[in-house]
Amino acid sequence: MYRYWEPTYNGMELSQPHGAKKAPNQFRLVSYNILAQDLLVEHLQLYQGIHSQLLHWEHRLEKLKSELEILQPDILCLQEMQYNHLKSFVQELSHKRKVEYIFKKKTGRRTDGCAIIYDRNKFKLDDDQCVEYYTNDVATLNRENVAIMAKFQVRNDPTTEFIVATTHLLYNPRREDVRISQVGVLLRALASFAIRTKHSRLPTILAGDFNFTPDTDAYKFLVTQRKFNEYLFQMESIDFGRDAVSTFQDEWVTVDYILKSIAKDKEKSITIESTYKLPTAESCMNIGKIPNTFLGSDHFSLAISFSIPRNSSTTRSASRTDGEVEVKVTAEDFSSKLTELRGGFGGGSFISPPDLCLRWVLPVKPEVTVTGVSRSEIFSKGGAVGVCGSKELHVKGENVMVASLGGLLPGQSSVATTLKKH
Repeated sequence: MYRYWEPTYNGMELSQPHGAKKAPNQFRLVSYNILAQDLLVEHLQLYQGIHSQLLHWEHRLEKLKSELEILQPDILCLQEMQYNHLKSFVQELSHKRKVEYIFKKKTGRRTDGCAIIYDRNKFKLDDDQCVEYYTNDVATLNRENVAIMAKFQVRNDPTTEFIVATTHLLYNPRREDVRISQVGVLLRALASFAIRTKHSRLPTILAGDFNFTPDTDAYKFLVTQRKFNEYLFQMESIDFGRDAVSTFQDEWVTVDYILKSIAKDKEKSITIESTYKLPTAESCMNIGKIPNTFLGSDHFSLAISFSIPRNSSTTRSASRTDGEVEVKVTAEDFSSKLTELRGGFGGGSFISPPDLCLRWVLPVKPEVTVTGVSRSEIFSKGGAVGVCGSKELHVKGENVMVASLGGLLPGQSSVATTLKKH
């Protein structure tokens, strides 16, 4: 099974009108149901055929940590996070970065809940709110599931705020009515929490284990436009690949999603820069049950790279001359905004990703010559059209992507690549 990052080919402007103040804030978010150990033990019959050693929390924690070290999330949304494992889990993520978290345990006696862990050097937590679905005397809201919502401010651009929420809905396959009711409570709470002004809301990301497939009424209810307090609100699901699956429930299915709000009028929008493609059911047949030697949960992780327009001055510069475009990218852009990490699983083992990839998507229709990049790959809209081992390569294509695999050298503040149009 092989997983990889796939750019969405939104494109990037090489230059902006004079006086423009928008440039992307690009971050990475991961959503993961990590399988609470107490739930694993309670439903041990679901994991028959898996060696008992692979089910121990210590083994699974090590595999989860290894995967997250590769994905390098700026924000991590967790479901089935067991409360007495939370601090040690966060400590494992804190060796190379400073992180903080918010957590909500399920209502009642359950020991697991939802958590949002975030890089505190990149984000300031402005506000957070918990959602408990349990409601007395309401038959379809008598379960102990929860959600958690966070309002973040980008530290290097305080005018940029956005919402991240995560939830874990009821599993029982026979109770879709409960899940629909839970979605209704969640959307109303989210629409209210995201209010920015009387007529606008903050851009919002919702992630979690919803325990329903895309062909259900509950899913349709989740993505349908609705009016709350005389204001329209709608979420759309992000595509993680054709025939993608996220877990096994009698068969390989998708029940985990990341969604983003659809911007209205002059609201800021969230742009999905790339997605970490989920495996297909066919590829999962080859690896058998999970967790296993390489995977620490019975769900696959979901991950996106996203950006939000910013109001501060840009850190990227570009200039045009006759027949030539120079793109200069600063170290800040390279490290936090324009990196793509490639990696995945293959041959039954975890594959370490190659170097970070700095990319520019360029709307170039004629032939171009790429210079100034010692190691690069050239892609057209339809895929790879050539690999450059020297400092120059002639290619044809639209929306050409230049990927410098070498990255910045120690002490180097920026890199520059020249595209010469013929």
